[in-house]
Amino acid sequence: MNVARRIITTVLLTLAAVFLAVGVGLGLALDPVFLYANGGVTVILAAVWSVFRFFWWRTDERRRTLLATGVRVPASLVSTRRTATQINERHVLAHTFESRATGQVIRAVARTLASLPVGTEATIAFDAANPANATVVEDFSQRYDQPRR
Repeated sequence: MNVARRIITTVLLTLAAVFLAVGVGLGLALDPVFLYANGGVTVILAAVWSVFRFFWWRTDERRRTLLATGVRVPASLVSTRRTATQINERHVLAHTFESRATGQVIRAVARTLASLPVGTEATIAFDAANPANATVVEDFSQRYDQPRR
């Protein structure tokens, strides 16, 4: 969800900039305590943003590795559920794809705003050593996500 990442980044960095500007202004005009306090809040916001960035990087690396080296099998959509996340008053949907092509059940979840019918075909890339580590290859947000009118 690149949209969610952009929103989180924008909010955290905007708050950090506002706290820093207010801290500098009040610190120079009134008392340095304001500079220290608001500077501290700015550092905390930057740290929170850095933690988000690290986990996003790890998630992206895991997906890139699976797409590059994972075993690919055909799968079909078996269930869809609404998540608590909303973007522009639309719920993000968690689509569960399942494959039994290797003799074992392999599941992967794709989150998107796109509404897909049960039975939609896709491809799953998974780690042969750990089949629970799987991802859906297709990007359904590009093909199916149409804005409501």
